Amino acid sequence: MLKSSDWSDSVRKGAIAVFNPRWITVSLMLVLSAAVLTDRANARPSETVSDTTEVKSVVSQFHASIADADSAAVAKILSDDAIIIEGGRAESKMQYLSHHFHNDAAYLGAMTREPLQTKVSESGDTAWVMSITRLHGTFRDREIDSNSAELLVLRKTETGWKIVAVHWSSGRRSS
Repeated sequence: MLKSSDWSDSVRKGAIAVFNPRWITVSLMLVLSAAVLTDRANARPSETVSDTTEVKSVVSQFHASIADADSAAVAKILSDDAIIIEGGRAESKMQYLSHHFHNDAAYLGAMTREPLQTKVSESGDTAWVMSITRLHGTFRDREIDSNSAELLVLRKTETGWKIVAVHWSSGRRSS
């Protein structure tokens, strides 16, 4: 059986005192600190839970604002230099809000949205969200059942995340 004097002698002689509570605590703290620092060093700066949550929130607000025909809310979410690509055309923010937005609002307002796939990616002050959504319902006396593919690119600004690019495409659902 070891006595406490044996531990003291071992430490003074340079031997490793494995069961010394103080050494265990210090060692554990060093290991945990190294793990945390390594994890932080390998993480990209803006890849935080709050950024991902904020990006998802902006995207949800964007969809809801279009479906509610709230052009003022959509205008706040889109950056001033935003580009919207749909139907083989590209429009500026102002072109979209003054023309195509009204048709999109009527259409999305009549549809039931069923998210099928969503992926959020981030790098620095840029995020992109890819989603596939099933849209179904009746629009202008026509039964609709389609998949919509969307790619949104967002930039982090001093006032929060803004959408800088939108690309939409859609097609009939396969049976």
